[in-house]
Amino acid sequence: GMITDGASAEPLPFVNVAVNLGEDGMTGGQSDFDGNYTVSLPPGTHTLMFSYVGYENKEVEVTLTAGETKLLDVQIAEAALSLNTVVVTSNKFEKPIGEVTVSMEVIKPDFIENGNTTQVDEAIEKIPGVNIIDGQANIRGGAGWSYGAGSRVMLLIDEIPALQADAGRPSWGDIPVENIKQIEVIKGASSVLYGSSALNGIIHVRTKYATSVPETKIVTSYTHFMSPSSDISNSQWWGGDSGFGSPYEATVSALHKQKFGKLDVVLHGFYATENNYYRRDPSQVEEGVIPGHMESSRMRFGMNLKYRLSDRITFKLGGLYTNNHSEGPFLWNDIPGNYYTPFGGGFTSGDNLRYYVDPELVVFDKAGNRHKLYGRLYNIENDNNNDQSNTSFTSYGEYQFLRNFESLGAVLTTGLYTSSAKSDSPLFGDEEVTERNVAWYAQV
Repeated sequence: GMITDGASAEPLPFVNVAVNLGEDGMTGGQSDFDGNYTVSLPPGTHTLMFSYVGYENKEVEVTLTAGETKLLDVQIAEAALSLNTVVVTSNKFEKPIGEVTVSMEVIKPDFIENGNTTQVDEAIEKIPGVNIIDGQANIRGGAGWSYGAGSRVMLLIDEIPALQADAGRPSWGDIPVENIKQIEVIKGASSVLYGSSALNGIIHVRTKYATSVPETKIVTSYTHFMSPSSDISNSQWWGGDSGFGSPYEATVSALHKQKFGKLDVVLHGFYATENNYYRRDPSQVEEGVIPGHMESSRMRFGMNLKYRLSDRITFKLGGLYTNNHSEGPFLWNDIPGNYYTPFGGGFTSGDNLRYYVDPELVVFDKAGNRHKLYGRLYNIENDNNNDQSNTSFTSYGEYQFLRNFESLGAVLTTGLYTSSAKSDSPLFGDEEVTERNVAWYAQV
């Protein structure tokens, strides 16, 4: 038969199936990548016990005669207790959060959707003990950020580091909010498995894969900025003869998940446009042109593909493309008279193009050991008006070996990691800066 999730009907791999044969001991097996299982039993009445991390145990009684074959499909329900939430960040393999020995918070997609969150840092900042300062994550007041010098809170997307190579900082707009399975936040050092960028903690974004039932979701939103409550008339400079209506932001996102035989496909996209209430400096606008809003836009498109070559071999390919235009104030003119108007030269504008490609190969050998080979190619192009344009390219690769010593109650995680990065910017004297890292890690 097949074992599926009771809510989503998604096949569940590696579900334990056990049968007590009395004096003859135990028998059973596990479901494969497609949720299928097979158990051979002697004639008689038996109780099949199905167990899976994060799900309620289920028992089903079955009676067999000699030579009989039965098809028994089973649905198991996800456990209601939050302690059965399954995380991977702390050990690089799935484990119930109740068994994790570090302080960890998990953000589910409902929390993100209910707040109409369009950028991940808006949701992360609602976690107790986590603050976002100048775009950098700071956990429990630790030295988690240094502007332009690199973060000490590691950002991961699907287990792979996602900090920019040029400044070592996160790009929150590159995270696909429309395709998040959950966000795992570790409050504390995890440098053994993730390196020095994880000295203050980890923010790990895990994306979704397809389910048995195809799903399509479209979300749109509109934000209207109302007039400021001020007695000074020019504090609301828009409207009237300004030639512009009220400031606003509009967004639309789309997600489609579907299985095609052994191929799982997820496609997603997002677009946002904003006319904000910051005003262009009249002195910097051509004569005869009415100064207007500063405008920003964000666009991204991504995919997740997973193909099961066999019960033991799976290939994945993920990717994301983003293109952003932003304008914002840095220095302000005096008030009254210049509300929401940056000082001449005191605002920045720029176009940012980023994309990454993530290949992954997972192999389970006959002894049950997991071999995982995965990586990321990450390209960044920042074109700004303040002589701080830059380009960078990062390549990352990792081989990981995992063995479960069930008799000892222990799990070994070990691997070899390598990365290289190059960046070119006027800040570096227009010279290309390169960096290479090689590391080995192990944890029991």
